[in-house]
Amino acid sequence: MKGGTRPHILELALIRMNLKFQIFIPKKHRPIPITNIVLVSIIGLAVLTYLFDYFSVGFVSTKTIAIVMFVGLFLFFLRAAIVRGKIRPYHGRLEGWIYFNDNGLKINNEEIDLKDLTKLDFEFGSYYSEFIHHNTPIIEPWRENGTNNFLKLNYIDGTTRSIQFQRMYEDQQKYLKPFLEYSFNMNLMSFLRLTDLLGITKYEEIQDYKKKIEN
Repeated sequence: MKGGTRPHILELALIRMNLKFQIFIPKKHRPIPITNIVLVSIIGLAVLTYLFDYFSVGFVSTKTIAIVMFVGLFLFFLRAAIVRGKIRPYHGRLEGWIYFNDNGLKINNEEIDLKDLTKLDFEFGSYYSEFIHHNTPIIEPWRENGTNNFLKLNYIDGTTRSIQFQRMYEDQQKYLKPFLEYSFNMNLMSFLRLTDLLGITKYEEIQDYKKKIEN
């Protein structure tokens, strides 16, 4: 299955039986935002050029600054053109799996007893190869790698756990429906949260689903 594309019917049947997400382990240290630093530097040079010209300061040639700005902007736009449409680099590694079935959860080889939990929740971000239209597309020209998704577990003893994972296509989480409904019946999430995760937003649909799930 190619990243960002929906699986075929046979693949969907297998996914429903045992849905899994690959675990993402981020690096401890966030990468230095070189692109942002370059952009700020170019803006700074533009301000300096204006100030030097305004106050007739001859310490640095405005022509020299203008050349540096032009080269910097050219490289900036060139970089954006080259990487546009490519997948955002992984600042970490994909390792291990989260497995779901209708009434169970396993992280790698660790079976999670839902009776030991007080709350279970998901935070869904992007999916693999998703293109998000940013306000600054020159700074963020990448397609997403789908790793900003989280499974959050609260245990009876007060400890919490957050597992980051990769989502491969847009509505992949909808096949968690049996597991989510089971978690709701186990009082691990509210009905409002359940409908939110399933993308049920219209009032009539919420009421119909409430009647269905209570029967």
